[in-house]
Amino acid sequence: MLSLLISAIFIQIFLSFVKIIIYGLKSESIVGSVQYIGGGAAVVLTFVFLIFFSIIQIEKRFRLKKYIYLLPIIVFIASLKRAPVFLYPVFYFFLVIFPYKKLSLNNIVKYVPVVLLLFYFGVRTNATLNPENSNWGSFNLKYVTDYMFEYNFGTSKVYEINETDITSGRGGSLLLLFQPGKIGLQNAKEILFGQGIVDYALSSEGRFVGGKAYGIEHYGLLSSAVVIFYSLGLSGFIFMVLMSLYIIFLIRTKRLLWIILILYIFELFFYGNQLFINHASAFLIIFSIYYSNYFELKVPIMPLKKYSGYE
Repeated sequence: MLSLLISAIFIQIFLSFVKIIIYGLKSESIVGSVQYIGGGAAVVLTFVFLIFFSIIQIEKRFRLKKYIYLLPIIVFIASLKRAPVFLYPVFYFFLVIFPYKKLSLNNIVKYVPVVLLLFYFGVRTNATLNPENSNWGSFNLKYVTDYMFEYNFGTSKVYEINETDITSGRGGSLLLLFQPGKIGLQNAKEILFGQGIVDYALSSEGRFVGGKAYGIEHYGLLSSAVVIFYSLGLSGFIFMVLMSLYIIFLIRTKRLLWIILILYIFELFFYGNQLFINHASAFLIIFSIYYSNYFELKVPIMPLKKYSGYE
């Protein structure tokens, strides 16, 4: 089973490399043989592959070389995604370089350059994060910072984020969680139960974004938290979050728990909430949690022999 999953992931990474050769850095929605609306799958699967690789090193016969953990980078480069440029180096540091050891000043000084190099490489190879809009552009930290603020909030100036009546970007849309009237939730029933999934999933307007098409006082993309609030209401939002947190807090390894929790929160509020929605990522994450608990701490999520003939 484990060998099959490892092979399947390597195939997805290889197909992402093939995608670069065939399409260049233009197609976001395909990750290997996994296809999803938008490019969110490329973000979540990049991190899930890294987490999975870090977990299977628990069993000595599956020890992997350090460079193997860099292969998921191909996935987000192939889909021109920005978020992993910032988070992947940090996750790599805690999951691969120091998966179990305590940090010391000496080790931090020794390995931080590796993390910074990954960030540097990510910025230069992402055409949206450098002034030249090139696949190997210059490294300009101010440009990167300004771009990320403008992409998420509609402005590169922090003091302007809440100055306008109409919000912009995924980050700006989070304010709509406290202003339900601006997303069309006009009464207590709608706030509690939302407008329903069909209201936007089958709409002729296409991708669900802010603007006149859906009567939402917002420009551009919406946080998945806002989309859940709009479609399922406050009750549905709370229920989905609690279910996800229940799965996450089954993890018995604190460092892994925090990594997956941070990834989930980021995905929920600033991206597509695909960690437990996308079938591929959900399966790999749940498998990783079980594997980590069972082989590292001998504390499985549930006794195997109770549900199978395994002894």
